[in-house]
Amino acid sequence: MLVGPMARLCERGLARDGRCVLVVGESVSRSQTVHPAQHPIAIFEAHAPSLVLENMIVDSVPDVRRAHRDYRGVKTEQIIVFRNAQD
Repeated sequence: MLVGPMARLCERGLARDGRCVLVVGESVSRSQTVHPAQHPIAIFEAHAPSLVLENMIVDSVPDVRRAHRDYRGVKTEQIIVFRNAQD
C-alpha cells in the first residue's frame, strides 16, 4: 500500500506546524457502505507518529459530480487534516 511511504514522506517534508490533507471518498455497494477513512488514519499513526490528526470534515458529493462514471458510488468524502507536531 502506498499510504505508509506517503506518510513517512509527509513527516519528513512538512515544516513544523505544516499540514497534510487527504481526501478519502466513501465506497458504496448495494450490500453495505464502507468508509475507508479509518485505514489511512491508522497507517499515519503507525508510520508517521509526529503527524497528529487535527481535523476531519465530512463533505457530501453533489449529484452533478456523482453523475460522472468514476464517482457513481461516492456520496460523501472525508477530508482528513494531519498537523506536523515535531519539536
